[in-house]
Amino acid sequence: MSQASFNIPNQPGASFRADVNAALQSLATSSAGPSAPGNPTANMFWADTANQVLKIRDTTNAAWITLCALDEFVHAGVPQNSRSENYVLTLDDANRHIFHPGSDPTPRVFTIPSNSAAPFPVGTIIGFVNDSGGAVTIGITSDTLVWPPTGATGSRTLSSCGIASIMKVTATKWMITGTGVS
Repeated sequence: MSQASFNIPNQPGASFRADVNAALQSLATSSAGPSAPGNPTANMFWADTANQVLKIRDTTNAAWITLCALDEFVHAGVPQNSRSENYVLTLDDANRHIFHPGSDPTPRVFTIPSNSAAPFPVGTIIGFVNDSGGAVTIGITSDTLVWPPTGATGSRTLSSCGIASIMKVTATKWMITGTGVS
């Protein structure tokens, strides 16, 4: 973790070398630290360790833009969250899939919380895989879940061996599609 100024002043050799090494270390660690680096420049990266997110400075050098979670780059494919109990989605489930394993034959309810409880960004996609003999209800609280084939709203059932995806299309509206959805 390192943050240093990239503006190196004229100075004697050892001090100059130390400042250059500190600036290079900042580059190597994406200016990692719990607070924004001093003297940011347009398109500069910052690994915000306080919030565990990678940010980039906008092109006008006026604001930081969050790109992704710091651990997001280590995932290959769509990370899995295996659940053998009723479950309410959390922000950590964004762009992941919820798996109901075959070892749990009990029907379950996986619930999409309200926007006020978990403000997923518009465009968030969450997958569901039901490998169990028991059906999974994909529930919705106060927001709206729309099934495009019919335009019906409300909770949906995901049958055994079913796969579904939901996408958030407005602050309080999700759409669902998949195989085995009714």
